[in-house]
Amino acid sequence: ATIRSIDFKNGPLETRANATLSLRDSRIDDAPGNALTNLGEMTLEDVRRAGSAGIQSSGVLNLRRVEVYSSGANGIDLTAASQTTGTDVEAHKSGSTGIYSRGQLDLEGVVVHRNNSYGLRTEGSGKQPRIRNMVATFNGAVGVFANDVTTQLSYATLTMNDMQNGIPQFQISCAVGSVSSGAGVWVYNSIVYGAQFYSGDCFYAHSIARDGGHLTHDIIFVDPQFERPTQSHFCSSVPSDFDCYDFSLKSSSPARNRGTPTLPAGLATSKDIEGTPRDSTPNMGAYE
Repeated sequence: ATIRSIDFKNGPLETRANATLSLRDSRIDDAPGNALTNLGEMTLEDVRRAGSAGIQSSGVLNLRRVEVYSSGANGIDLTAASQTTGTDVEAHKSGSTGIYSRGQLDLEGVVVHRNNSYGLRTEGSGKQPRIRNMVATFNGAVGVFANDVTTQLSYATLTMNDMQNGIPQFQISCAVGSVSSGAGVWVYNSIVYGAQFYSGDCFYAHSIARDGGHLTHDIIFVDPQFERPTQSHFCSSVPSDFDCYDFSLKSSSPARNRGTPTLPAGLATSKDIEGTPRDSTPNMGAYE
């Protein structure tokens, strides 16, 4: 079934096992429980969810231009999902984690901002989540938390997470597993900028990162020189204040033209998070 251009109020939507649903150009507000529950196969395209509950999937989920705001628990709960793919996915102000996955995960163009706990949490031995073009900012805990799973990031900007007394602390954490055994977080062409070393085993290549990981290659730890890392007072904070900041790079940034176009399979991308083409000397981070 395909549903287009509807506005749900005060009622959840659920797909049953073995069912297929495509929901497009729609908004869901103030639903009790989980606003969207997927037990079969669901495609969400141009869907905005605001209210106390989030999106939950235990089946196959395809996301395209999906925004979730102010969820009472996890914004996008994939802890029972078998497979999730998507482009242009945002989770803001969730009561717990912005995106929480224990299954196969492949996303491009991700914003996780001001979630109460982690921005992105991945778990599941034998899984290999891949995220390209990601921004994680002002989350209550670390921007990315990986537990006993091989998580791969390319072109990520992780900063201003785990704020303590106005100073960003840990940006990334690999709780269980090690790079030598294949687990951990593998970070390419990214900016991971905070005050502390990073917990667990992380591999950094062609990135701004503090040398707290393992098997690091071509990393620097300097101020990436973001355009506007502090909030503009000309910007509205409703429904999310993410647009009050600008984490693109100044022309003088040391992260400009410092990435590599040669990346492991599944991590290359021809455009940045805003659709700007990348060239043969890409920037570190989510923005060209």
